[in-house]
Amino acid sequence: MEILPDDIWLEIFTFLPQKDLLRTALVCRTWNRLSRDSSLWSCLDLEPFAKSLTDHVISRLINTMFAPLGKHLSLNKNLVTTTILQGLFERCCRLESLSLNDCRFHSAGPWYELRLDQVETLTFLDLRNSSGFASGVEDILRQAYNLKYLGLHCCISPRLLVRIFITKHNLRIVDCTQCDWLTDDSIQTIAENSPFLESICVAKCRNVQGRTLPTLLEICPRLKTLILEGTQIQDEYVRRVDWVETNITELNVLSCYRLSFAGLSEVLPKLKRLRYLKCALTDEILRMIVDGFPLLEVFFLHRRYPVTVQCVSDLLFHCPSVTCLDISSIPLAFVYFESFLPCMPRLRLLSFAESRPEFYVCIRKKDGSFFKVSSLKVIRAAVYRFLKSAPNNKPGSIISDPQFKQANDALDAFTNRSDEKEKSDNKRADRNVI
Repeated sequence: MEILPDDIWLEIFTFLPQKDLLRTALVCRTWNRLSRDSSLWSCLDLEPFAKSLTDHVISRLINTMFAPLGKHLSLNKNLVTTTILQGLFERCCRLESLSLNDCRFHSAGPWYELRLDQVETLTFLDLRNSSGFASGVEDILRQAYNLKYLGLHCCISPRLLVRIFITKHNLRIVDCTQCDWLTDDSIQTIAENSPFLESICVAKCRNVQGRTLPTLLEICPRLKTLILEGTQIQDEYVRRVDWVETNITELNVLSCYRLSFAGLSEVLPKLKRLRYLKCALTDEILRMIVDGFPLLEVFFLHRRYPVTVQCVSDLLFHCPSVTCLDISSIPLAFVYFESFLPCMPRLRLLSFAESRPEFYVCIRKKDGSFFKVSSLKVIRAAVYRFLKSAPNNKPGSIISDPQFKQANDALDAFTNRSDEKEKSDNKRADRNVI
């Protein structure tokens, strides 16, 4: 080990994952010293150890290993105190991303206001799903003016929201999922101060009605992703938008119950460049967009009312680029899959109606006739091999898997009926011979 110089060992250690790098510290004193070099810990993820780490241990790891060259830090699901945040920004002058998703904040110790040079390199800040309060969080939000990604949580007050977004001129992505304080006025503030905005998510923000949606799409020409799931968006505001002139390629309007199908019909036919779509449709809208979306890659198709499966099949026939398809809320018979699956050569993930008792036995031949029991068992074996192979790598057997219980029970019942029918036919044939 003493033959190679330290810089060679450090270069080798850069290829090790985080857990293996920790194990090298147990080999010898030299490796223990080298494994603590801050150049190896520019990315530190402490989420896997969230249940065992205390705030003192986190502070020590940041001070002895992550600082001063650390750039990317994840403290997801950990207890984060004021002391941790203060020490982090005092010692890590190159910090670029800080993930505090699902954290518990606690104000322990005094907080000294940050200088602008301490947060000028920070471009990524994720506070989604976090809880509690720490005075340093608000200061970080105000001072970090170079942020490009910002994920907020529901504890942010309306006044602070305005103060935050007024200085964020470089924002590209904003995620305010379940942020109850977010309103239409907040969205207008974001639009007016973030001209480079590319993605905004206001899913489940119950106070968003879409009043400033036209302003957002007009001022932010680079906006491509619009996530409105679970909001109170209304038809009158949707109709004011010139959707043809927008660059929207990703749209989610699922569970927007105040958005009628008439309002939705004003949107979808005009967005031919969609690559991601998640919404609930009716037969009327399905017929309007029957030409499909040639560039669509991810499609979550839901229904609010019963739809004609033929309309769904006709639409999917014209979506050749789909790689991920979710039609689990629509009970399509397998005979319809033959009409559109051959037209989706790139399909990698398919989710259809779950817990169907006729999973195997509803499969038909091309002429519509039933398969034999032996053929159905071969199909089940093929499904098993597919799930066992990469990248699925599903452990266990689908015969004993609870998720396939109904399907297996139905196949067993079908087998028993076939056996009984075969025995009955044999007896009848014997009688005719006698």
